[in-house]
Amino acid sequence: MMSVLFNAHGLCKEFPNITGVVLESASTDLLICAKAALPAWLKIRPSAALLRVEQIEGNEELAQKASCGMYIREEIKIPPVLLIHSECDPVVSVENSRVLYNQLFSTHHEVDYYELEGNKAHGGATYYDDGILDIIQAFCNSSCRGTGV
Repeated sequence: MMSVLFNAHGLCKEFPNITGVVLESASTDLLICAKAALPAWLKIRPSAALLRVEQIEGNEELAQKASCGMYIREEIKIPPVLLIHSECDPVVSVENSRVLYNQLFSTHHEVDYYELEGNKAHGGATYYDDGILDIIQAFCNSSCRGTGV
C-alpha cells in the first residue's frame, strides 16, 4: 500500500500499473501499532525497528510519515483496495484496517473491507479458507479486467 501511495505522490521511481491492492492484517498506521501492548517475547516494537528507533514515542512525526493515512488524498489515483482483518488479531490491531477503510472511503477511493468477526488469527489458515480465497479471487478478477493481465 505504501508503494502505491508513494508512486501516486511521485515519491519513488514510477513502476508498472498496479490494478489492485490486497491487504491482510496490515499494519498501516504505526501510531496505532505503538498503542498496542508489546508481547513479552518482543524486546523492541517491530514498527520501531522498521524506523530504526528505540521507540515510537518521541518519534511520532517519523511514524506518521511511514503510515498510509498521511498520503491518502481525494485527488490522487489509487487502485481498488481490498482489506481483510481478524477482529481480534493479536499481532496487528484491527483498528489499522478500520481507520484505513474510513480514510479511503471518505476520500472516495474504491475500497472493500471484510472484518472476520470474533476471529483471533493473524494470517495463517484463516486466510486460506475457501470463502476468503473466493473474495480475493473475485477482487483480483475485477481489478484486472480490461488490463490484459
